Amino acid sequence: MTREEAQLAAGYIIPPEWAYVPVGDAAFFIVKGNEIHCWRDERIAGRWITRRDIDAVTAPLLKEFGYVFTSVENGNEVGQRFVERLGFTKSQVSPTHCFYVSRRMAHLRKKARTHDEP
Repeated sequence: MTREEAQLAAGYIIPPEWAYVPVGDAAFFIVKGNEIHCWRDERIAGRWITRRDIDAVTAPLLKEFGYVFTSVENGNEVGQRFVERLGFTKSQVSPTHCFYVSRRMAHLRKKARTHDEP
């Protein structure tokens, strides 16, 4: 999925300062610094993302910044469950969004969770 196709599918313009990282034909990440967001086509059921996909995006950020953060619109229970399953914890709540932070990804095997050097 190209950036242009992703923007059409998601229904919004991805700002140019955000890095676009496609995940197969049904999803993508956008990244700016250590802030990360994920979008997927809701028509796609089942396993649409792998540990390797998540690790490819989060590992460099965890190594550089020590943590990553994201936000989910209030009322988006599917999105909130998704980020919590990945290891994000709620850090703040606004009238419109819940903000989450993670210092490790729960989906990774124990050895690679924090990407610390031995």
